Amino acid sequence: MTTAPAHLAGNFAPVTEELTAHDLPITGTIPPELSGWYLRNGPNPHDAASGHWFLGDGMIHGVRLEGGRATSYRNRWVRTSTFTHGAVRWLPIEPCYVFHALNASDESHADGERIVFHVIRYPRLFADENSGPARPVLWRWTVDLTRGTVSEEQLDDQPCEFPRIDERLAGHSARYGHVTVGESPGAGRAAGELLRYDLRTGSVARHTFGPGRVPAEAAFAPADNRSGGPGWLLTYVYDAATDRSDLVVLDADDLAAPPVAAIHLPRRVPYGFHDNWLADR
Repeated sequence: MTTAPAHLAGNFAPVTEELTAHDLPITGTIPPELSGWYLRNGPNPHDAASGHWFLGDGMIHGVRLEGGRATSYRNRWVRTSTFTHGAVRWLPIEPCYVFHALNASDESHADGERIVFHVIRYPRLFADENSGPARPVLWRWTVDLTRGTVSEEQLDDQPCEFPRIDERLAGHSARYGHVTVGESPGAGRAAGELLRYDLRTGSVARHTFGPGRVPAEAAFAPADNRSGGPGWLLTYVYDAATDRSDLVVLDADDLAAPPVAAIHLPRRVPYGFHDNWLADR
């Protein structure tokens, strides 16, 4: 019997069909302010075969929220293309690997200009097949543009990924950052949690989903027009016991509290990459 590679097994495995469902069952109450689409992308090779988790066809999974109801779920294969360009300035740091930055912002001081980055840093990745599971954690890099130096500071020792902020503060100083503690191919299942870092005080709030329940990246949905103000975190949560997924809504300011709502989907959503909340207005 052939054993599937880790990135094609369990909830990393692709789903095999496009599906549309309406009037999804809900536990709890969806805040009426949430009116829009919750979307998450990820790999979903059409032939159920790929050489790496990052390769193959992509798929979008979306849930429509409106008037306190989860009116529909749908998933669709997509085609994407990307490109990058631009000039860069190189400054030395300790060797490492970074997939995702939480945020970056400029700071003006009497002695010069600085850029502060918060990143999820791996000590090493893709170095060889025997290097063992990676442990990505939150770091702060402070780039001194006048001196041409970078100071590096580890902020926590909790492995995590998929950092997010209130997107209205992208490129500006943001007090709170949210990360996911979940599962990665070949590394085994971790306790499923979302963490909320207070980047000013260093405190950490957390929501633990319980045995066999693993969250994905969480998008911040604002409750009002105050950048950095109150809101909710939305994430797909896979339940190994039922082999299905929920869209879970959490109060970002009270992360340890029970979910505000859980929308029960008609199928599992395979682990993927990035999500967004697209509000109607």
